[in-house]
Amino acid sequence: MVSWHRTVRTLAAVLAGVITVGMVSCSGVEGSADDPTGRAGRGTDADAVAEVFTRHREAVRGGDGATAAALISDETASYYALLADLAATAGPERIAELPALDRSNVGVFRIASTPEEMGQRDGRQTYAFAVTEGLLTRSGVGRHDLGEVTVEGNRAVADALTEGEPAPFEYEFERVGDAWRINLLPMITMSRSLLARLAEERGTSQEKLALQLIESATGQAVDESLFARPRG
Repeated sequence: MVSWHRTVRTLAAVLAGVITVGMVSCSGVEGSADDPTGRAGRGTDADAVAEVFTRHREAVRGGDGATAAALISDETASYYALLADLAATAGPERIAELPALDRSNVGVFRIASTPEEMGQRDGRQTYAFAVTEGLLTRSGVGRHDLGEVTVEGNRAVADALTEGEPAPFEYEFERVGDAWRINLLPMITMSRSLLARLAEERGTSQEKLALQLIESATGQAVDESLFARPRG
């Protein structure tokens, strides 16, 4: 039987969020019998999506926060702006309303930075900080690939694959001007649900699960005092 601690560490390595986003590799666009290129007649857009995916992966692996932050969608940046604000200002009442994933992300930011510093960062700056400081786990790199890319206007989706098998989420992309950007919110949403289900199956609370995730990510023992309202 896999231990609870090992289960939490595995989740911390593969789920989405500050401590849990597993940036994935892209070796190319998977094809089908009818369309072996995987491009469905829209090779330029599909290739561009795959290229952005790879560039983002390489930026995360290399700790290049500025490049990685430039490649995320506005929706993703808004999520990190929220995390920055919570890390800078929120007290236990507000944090208690959060899912385990978001609560653990706030906790990691509070360990890695100060409330004052977090309060000065917007969403892209917060994401860049996470990449530069290695808060985005790199253990998932190379474990995933993109499946077939489907482009519809200014949006695209691609299946996530793990060892050739479909993962339980898709990656979304959006076109801004002439450029494509990665939207990580679908994976974050999936991760929230998965952690809630895990907590229920294990008979524990999301509060306790969040603390387990923080400890696994940082190597530091923590308790609920981490979520006290910052002074000043």
